[in-house]
Amino acid sequence: MRVHIDSDILYKIDNYLKPELVYIPLENKNEVEYKHLVKGGDYVHKGQVIAIDEKINFPIHSSVSGYALVGDTKTINNGKKIKCVVIENDFKEKYEKSKVVTKKEYTREEFINALRENGITGLGGSDFPTFLKYDNDNTKYLLVNGVECEPFVSCDKAVMANYADSILEAIDNILEIVKIPRAIIAVKSNDIKSIRMFNK
Repeated sequence: MRVHIDSDILYKIDNYLKPELVYIPLENKNEVEYKHLVKGGDYVHKGQVIAIDEKINFPIHSSVSGYALVGDTKTINNGKKIKCVVIENDFKEKYEKSKVVTKKEYTREEFINALRENGITGLGGSDFPTFLKYDNDNTKYLLVNGVECEPFVSCDKAVMANYADSILEAIDNILEIVKIPRAIIAVKSNDIKSIRMFNK
């Protein structure tokens, strides 16, 4: 049986309300464990570091503001129960301090450190810290992977089609800061809208 999905749906971006309880795992799928830095009852600001991988000094941040509960467990997709920091969302989106970046130019070292401090990882599921990918002198290409393989997955399509200008600006900045000579954007050949937006 074939299912046809209206292509416009694949490029639409919706906003969703955050849940009352947010579970932040203290272990990733590669069994890397994070040490929690908050206690039960602590008030947590959005963007605050709440746990850290001590081996590589790599942080996890809270995605909401509210009060922390520590020690709860949650079952993940492989059936394993793992410890979590649970945030009782107060829906106030309160930051401890401004996250606005006013710096216009980064050195290579500052850029790599910013990736580490902000806990940036890939979204492919391996939870591999992004700063490690840039921390070498032999990178010849920046590969931007916009190819989605699973049926009905369309996050990359939606982001590329709606934010092509911002993506290209970010790529230009990364090439200049890290001194990478060339970027390649990988897109499925049938993703006509994203291709059109990049060409435009």
